[in-house]
Amino acid sequence: MHGEILRKSSFKKRIDSISKEFDFTAQCEDDIIHLSAPNAPLTVNFDLTGEADAFVYLLLRFGSWDAPGERTDLNEFYTIFFSSFFRVLGDFSCAIIDVEHPAAYVPETEVYGRYMTLNQPNNSAYPYTESGLELVGELLAKIWFFNHIMPEALDWSVEHKNGMPHAEPGYSWDDVTPWAENIAKIINEPLDDSVQFASRKNPTWKHYRSIATSITLFEAPNPAHKLTNLINGEERWKILDGPTGKIFLSSSINNYASNDSIEKLRHVLNSIDTSSNILFVPIENFLVGITCRHIACVATGCGIKEFELEREKIRRRHETEGKYLFSAKNFKWSNQIDDDRFELFVLDLLKREHGVMWARKVSISNERDGGRDVISEWKLPAFDPTVPEGVTPSEIIRVIVQAKAYSRPVGKGSVTDIRDTVENFEAQGYLLVTSHFLTTTLTDHLEHERRKKKIHIDWWTRSEIEDRLRRDGNSELLKMYPDIVTSVIA
Repeated sequence: MHGEILRKSSFKKRIDSISKEFDFTAQCEDDIIHLSAPNAPLTVNFDLTGEADAFVYLLLRFGSWDAPGERTDLNEFYTIFFSSFFRVLGDFSCAIIDVEHPAAYVPETEVYGRYMTLNQPNNSAYPYTESGLELVGELLAKIWFFNHIMPEALDWSVEHKNGMPHAEPGYSWDDVTPWAENIAKIINEPLDDSVQFASRKNPTWKHYRSIATSITLFEAPNPAHKLTNLINGEERWKILDGPTGKIFLSSSINNYASNDSIEKLRHVLNSIDTSSNILFVPIENFLVGITCRHIACVATGCGIKEFELEREKIRRRHETEGKYLFSAKNFKWSNQIDDDRFELFVLDLLKREHGVMWARKVSISNERDGGRDVISEWKLPAFDPTVPEGVTPSEIIRVIVQAKAYSRPVGKGSVTDIRDTVENFEAQGYLLVTSHFLTTTLTDHLEHERRKKKIHIDWWTRSEIEDRLRRDGNSELLKMYPDIVTSVIA
């Protein structure tokens, strides 16, 4: 799938060599490589415990030597600005995960540090290949560029005293209390312990963070202006209206923003900045709203699964919109598909999926298998929104896969009890793969179970399968399984 696999030792040496080109310093700790840059709070980390891919994640934590006062505003702003910047450019869509304080209890409003995983386009997976090393070089070059422009974007001048970076003091909460009271009134919440607010100079902004509503707001004219110009510079994505929200389509990254979350941010931003147009940037687990003076965000699902759910609703509602989303003219599916052949097809798809460590078939199609056809092991970005410091924000889970070759939509009655199936085989995840689509009842059921966050639940219909068949290196599956699906020239 990825080309010839390099030895981990060779991969490590090459990363060390590439990192020096961009002024990063590499430190190795067992199978973890940490890359840090001078005077930059962001570290790039490579978890090499996987057999075929490195799991890449970023760690951001400001310390007392970086800036005065409590640093929640810095940790929040940097991760939101970083994630928005690269989502606008179309490089990746990040998930932001809070880091637990390792030693002390801190109020829920405080952010000690944050991880970022690059969930799209490749689940934070970088293969141990030459092409994977090229991606590493591109990533480090982008982060180097971001570190270079960040002080100017934030109006942040850092001096050096005794060889250490030093920012002049400028942190307060008392002088912005009236401003915070106004924001709380707009949001319709009390200004109590569930809210944190402050102002800062060097960089210059006002910050408001609400735990109860999951809303964060910055009055930060310079970075807001720069993000606005970046978004308006050229068409960054195609935006389509769906039944419950908007979907943002890029070449390799797709996101969704619910109407509820859009209206929540719109209400706040319009109430304090009536003269500005609002631009929205979705990342995996936040929606960001930007005006010429303000940057706001709300924690909400905006990732690939939310996109797929809305896409399916659009498919059902409006076939004419399929030209932007679906591939009926590009693929032709057989009306009758052999169950065992489809399971083999699914197995080969899994072996090519980013993050899948191994997969094997455990039964023939007509054998009593207790509800499983394929068993696999995946390395994925962490399911939990909070991870302790020093722990890689990923998890390895066993996934039970059911493959259903149907000539009609799959209904809820065709799926066995998911939770019992997963528990019986000591797994932590469930994946349903079908050659057709799902009924609304089954989709709602799977989404309901998914929201409980007890187990990982996912599903691939023919739309998600076709997405994977378009990827580089996967077209050979069309030659291997012409009895299942073929390519059609439009």
